[in-house]
Parts: sequence; C-alpha cells; structure tokens
Amino acid sequence: MKEPDSSGNVRLERQVRREPFELPVTRYRDDDGLPACAANFATADVCVFWRSKSFGQREVCWWEGGALLHRRGEKGNGTLIPQDNCPLWCMK
Repeated sequence: MKEPDSSGNVRLERQVRREPFELPVTRYRDDDGLPACAANFATADVCVFWRSKSFGQREVCWWEGGALLHRRGEKGNGTLIPQDNCPLWCMK
C-alpha cells in the first residue's frame, strides 16, 4: 500500500485518489422508543434505504435487496420494523 500524501489521501493506480468522507444518515424511533424506518411519509422523512414497489403497495428495504418491510400493530398499520441486518440498527 502506498503512503498517504500531504493531504492524507492515498494515490492508487492511474493517479486516482481515495477520499474518505462521512455521509450523515438519520435513523428513527417510534413513540414507544422502538426502531422504525420513518417518521413522516408526508414530508418524506424516511430512511435512505426505504423504497416502495408495486405502485406503492409494498414497502421494501433497499439495503436488504428489496426485502419486504413489516409494520407493527394488530392491523399492520403501525410503524415500519427495520430488517434484522439494517446497518443503522444492527451496529452497537
């Protein structure tokens, strides 16, 4: 591996630089303090990995390759439950 230059970047082959950066991501909790995938759909305050398909009839997690998301509540109309492998919730 090559040494970093004066700016801290490492030159790779073909003079391409690697520039690490952090991307801010918001995660959500429902009123009971449980992990959720969104706060408000009307204002698009949703997880960056949330998507819908089938003309909005199915909610899926892009991170999980389109795995269906499930909702809390007896009638399935509660908050969305993140997948077990959600990168926002599985890391401690």
